[in-house]
Amino acid sequence: MTAGLQKMRVVNGIASFLVAVICLVGCSTVQVQHGGTVSGPLDQADALTVVLDYGGGSPEDAAKLEVRLSKCVQEALNEAGLAAKVVPSDEFRRTVFPDMDITSAPRSAKSLASLLKVPQFRHKVDSLRLRYLITVTENTASRYKAAALGVTQTKTTNLTAHIIDVKNPSETGEVSITAESKGAYGLAMFLPIIVPARTESPACKRLGREVVKVISGETESKPAGDAP
Repeated sequence: MTAGLQKMRVVNGIASFLVAVICLVGCSTVQVQHGGTVSGPLDQADALTVVLDYGGGSPEDAAKLEVRLSKCVQEALNEAGLAAKVVPSDEFRRTVFPDMDITSAPRSAKSLASLLKVPQFRHKVDSLRLRYLITVTENTASRYKAAALGVTQTKTTNLTAHIIDVKNPSETGEVSITAESKGAYGLAMFLPIIVPARTESPACKRLGREVVKVISGETESKPAGDAP
């Protein structure tokens, strides 16, 4: 094989990888699905809280995620012009589970809905003027595939929110968000090419908007999708 042919193959490989990188930039999709029902609509005086349904891992990272989820819901409320208050998750736990943390306090929709039937628990919840208890499960995973001069990444984040109407605990709304994004990592002409896949932020923002739609009575139980 001549040096010229080898050089051409290297150039073609670099070009192919760069084309793939260009195609991957900003390539993300968000799928949305609604289910269940809540009484709604949200009243301006209502409060709500967002609790991460902790499933393991670093408690510190879980606490940070819980704060981000609460912020996404609060931002969506602000965008919708609603004055409803988001009670911080740690304040909620200090009030209703004073001796427990994010890893030990009840946090699933089923357990919290059952506890609302207990007068002592209900009294503590009412002291916060909560209308909605929102529990969120989160899962993020990545798949990697070898490519010319590097690897590509497919990253997926799934968020599912269960919305418990404190006035009617038997009624629970649900919002499922699936965000997928592509990334690439490699070398081109000895320069690192890094295009990170981003899913957490788009998923969180969309979850906030869809939760607000549900508690405002603006949704139908059908799937939808877009590419933000």
